Amino acid sequence: MKNSRRPIPLAGLLFLLVTLVPAGCRAGGPPRERGPTAECPVCAHEGDLACVCVEIGADTPHCQCSGKTYYFCSDECRADFEKHPERYLSHQ
Repeated sequence: MKNSRRPIPLAGLLFLLVTLVPAGCRAGGPPRERGPTAECPVCAHEGDLACVCVEIGADTPHCQCSGKTYYFCSDECRADFEKHPERYLSHQ
């Protein structure tokens, strides 16, 4: 018995890709407005690029050191900074 399967034509494959795959970032609606941001000094020092940029909000962990406010991605980073600020300030 001969295999009766036919290859899908390229045009049909392109049609499926265009209609079934979302259109990148625009699929989720308009881009979100971003508020102010800061750099987490602990993550910057450690090279953790996933957490370096921190959106500043009312509940963002932060502390004062030498008259400057520093913002962090987590309470753990804030605690590490407060224990050894000299370690992280030398990175800047």
